[in-house]
Amino acid sequence: MRITMDKFLLWATAGLCAAALFGCGGGGTGMRVPEPDAVTLIPLPLPAGHGLPSGEINLAAGASEEHGNVVVSCPASGAACAVIVADDGGASYEGAGGMPNVAYPPPRRMAEALNAALPMPRRSVSGRLASTAITGVASSTASTTALRPLAGRDWNIGVTQASLNSDPDSPGDNRVINAWHVDGGVVFERIELEQGFRQDTSAPPAPPGYLASVSPPSGAHEWRGVEHLLITPTGRLYSVFYSDIEDGADPDPDYLALGYWAWLPGPDVDRAPFVGAAASGNDAFRLSHMTGVGGQATYQGAATGLYASRATPPVFHAFDATVRLTADFDGSRISGAVTAGRDSSTDAALFDNLMLEESVLRTDATFFRGRVSGMLDGQAAVGRWGGQFYGNGLATTDIPVSYAEAPGSVGGTFGARVVDGDRLIGAFGAYRREE
Repeated sequence: MRITMDKFLLWATAGLCAAALFGCGGGGTGMRVPEPDAVTLIPLPLPAGHGLPSGEINLAAGASEEHGNVVVSCPASGAACAVIVADDGGASYEGAGGMPNVAYPPPRRMAEALNAALPMPRRSVSGRLASTAITGVASSTASTTALRPLAGRDWNIGVTQASLNSDPDSPGDNRVINAWHVDGGVVFERIELEQGFRQDTSAPPAPPGYLASVSPPSGAHEWRGVEHLLITPTGRLYSVFYSDIEDGADPDPDYLALGYWAWLPGPDVDRAPFVGAAASGNDAFRLSHMTGVGGQATYQGAATGLYASRATPPVFHAFDATVRLTADFDGSRISGAVTAGRDSSTDAALFDNLMLEESVLRTDATFFRGRVSGMLDGQAAVGRWGGQFYGNGLATTDIPVSYAEAPGSVGGTFGARVVDGDRLIGAFGAYRREE
């Protein structure tokens, strides 16, 4: 039988209508395929500076996670939560689920905050600690730009051990720390000499940043310290500063200021974290006075810093320790040890004895640098250390060099690491003991 095209189309149309149970033509009463329910999105207020990346965050009921600069939590009684963050920083949540809560995290010490981070950032910071521990110490007198004399104030002299200072004679992250008394408290200011970045603690930063007092290390009760969290456009900068500056009518003519820091990149920031430590002072020992100093001098003081264990992921600890140095000015040598390293919060023992190996006292500078050896968690560790002499005492530009006495103090930094093991960096301040 011959079928014309017109008949074929007529039969095909009839067949489709029958398959749809009389749904064609609008007059039938057959079943229709239901459409999925539309997702209802409800605006979700966010705190300023939340730092949430664009995308979707899904949480089970009762779960809580840190994202960006805030903590996102889902009520335990109810359905799971879904937060949608737009490219412009606005947010909403799915109405069919629970209503999430977004808030700043409670202030936490640097180590506690690092331990609350996701595994990948923790591993990255630990890796930076390891590389910084074996980085040569740089002196601020080796600043590679003309920025230092143009910085707008008299900056202290000091040493830095940081991620970008692999070449101590051409440092990229050279920093000094100043301190002064304001309204009964100590204010710190730190400048990165090569880049001009400044940080000061004169006022509390915007949330979730914070400024909090911290207890001094054991054996350094005269030190005063703060911890500072600064939210930068690209991440978080945690810093701990200490100083022995004295309060009085006149500025302290001879003080030390030291500290350490860790910067973590924010969401969608394709940069590695960085860490560092620095020690500075306002009365750097004059090179011209070194020729008038002889004999030996012993220096004793305290150290502080950041320690990472080899756990998976790493576990971080703020630590305190004691330091002892012996300078032989006749033999142009200095050496020492950092001992009794303990967790600043729990007082748990972390390490016992890191040797600051003998370093030559230079004839062209009053700073020095050398190597570190010792044990961390029962394994051999190596690293670098360095320091600067401070405290000219009676020796001034008006008094002959023959009256020069041994420097009154030493400030410096140190680091140690075990390959695929524990690692640390820190700063110290030590004072001449009268024999």
